[in-house]
Amino acid sequence: MQCLTCKSQMQTQEVAKGLLSAVCTACAGVWLDLRVYQRWIAARQSALTPSQLNDAASTQVLASEVEPEPLEPVTEATPQALRCPQCQNLLQKYRIASQQAFRVDRCAPCHQVWFDAPEWRSLNEQGLLTSLTAILSDRGQRDIRAAETRERLAQMYQQRFGAADYAQAAAVREWLAQHPQRRHILAYLSAPDPYAAPAN
Repeated sequence: MQCLTCKSQMQTQEVAKGLLSAVCTACAGVWLDLRVYQRWIAARQSALTPSQLNDAASTQVLASEVEPEPLEPVTEATPQALRCPQCQNLLQKYRIASQQAFRVDRCAPCHQVWFDAPEWRSLNEQGLLTSLTAILSDRGQRDIRAAETRERLAQMYQQRFGAADYAQAAAVREWLAQHPQRRHILAYLSAPDPYAAPAN
């Protein structure tokens, strides 16, 4: 088959240990069959011992709690709609992470996903290769959009308050969220004069 973007020939290659996919011989774009990918994931999981599975789950939890390092931005090489070479339908665009603006192209009926070479490299660098099924799900896409919204609002507040005041306000907000007297403290803070005698 021909590459979806540069029309060069594709050939089957190993794109991760034990995972085969069609790869463009010129631009290194990856045309991944999700059915092959899911069998690869299942084989990886079955090869792990219970303790290794627990360690992997713990690592994922710890990784989710760590502030992500800034990523090199990847420019979307094919912002235009692409056609599936198998069914000729237009591919749908899917985000991979809130920290990256690029979108990958998916044909749901044919169970295929197209990655430009920088997109595939970014997926691996972010450690997201084994999470692809979850990312492409409806819930995964909602989570990415929600994360983008939170990041935009955080930037807005930081610009409005200033970096130092925003950090202090965020720390107070986190402290209040866990405080058993939260409601009373908020009433104290919002009162024009909390020390004034109540009116009769």
